[in-house]
Amino acid sequence: DRLKIIGDAFVDHRMIEGISTLCRIVEIRILKNNMRSIKNIVKQEIGNEPEIDGRGRAATTAPNDVFKLANESFNILFYCNTKELSLALLEACSYSFIHLQNGLNYMLDTCDLSLDQLCAFCNNAFTYTNNIKDFVKQVEQLDNINKDQVRQSFDDSAFNKIFVVQGKKAYEQIAHKVFIPLKEQWDKTPFLEIKLVIFFIIDLFPDFFQ
Repeated sequence: DRLKIIGDAFVDHRMIEGISTLCRIVEIRILKNNMRSIKNIVKQEIGNEPEIDGRGRAATTAPNDVFKLANESFNILFYCNTKELSLALLEACSYSFIHLQNGLNYMLDTCDLSLDQLCAFCNNAFTYTNNIKDFVKQVEQLDNINKDQVRQSFDDSAFNKIFVVQGKKAYEQIAHKVFIPLKEQWDKTPFLEIKLVIFFIIDLFPDFFQ
């Protein structure tokens, strides 16, 4: 009763169920590895000060490190290029991003971050959204799944919204660290000096002021 005739051939549903089970095993193993790596990435974000690039912008390598994990997950398709495995890998990436964003929320909500770290958080938010766009384009080029299936397994729009919200939350903390003390010193500080400080902050993360 497990055999079904398709065209001129017999298909044993036990084979289909076996493939599905194997894909789930691969997904779980990749997800476990990704979650360990993401945990370490978030720890580094919390414990280390960001680099300052040539334009004076604070940023970290976290966005690129995360997408390196995501892209490497799909290397297994070279050995077994099936629709079921592609969707399982996409789901693993989706759960990995949920784990990442939970870690970033913990970082913002519970850690006393420096001004440079918060500025890097804002700049990284834009890098994450750009990297998501590139990642989805690459996945859509796979010949065994379509765009609708990609969106069902990896909701890039929802992830982008969360990264933007996190960037705005980091900006609000910057405002609290910088502008609240300035307000308290308003009577003591010349107006032009306050204005210069504001332009200095704008230079740290210009994307938010475009």
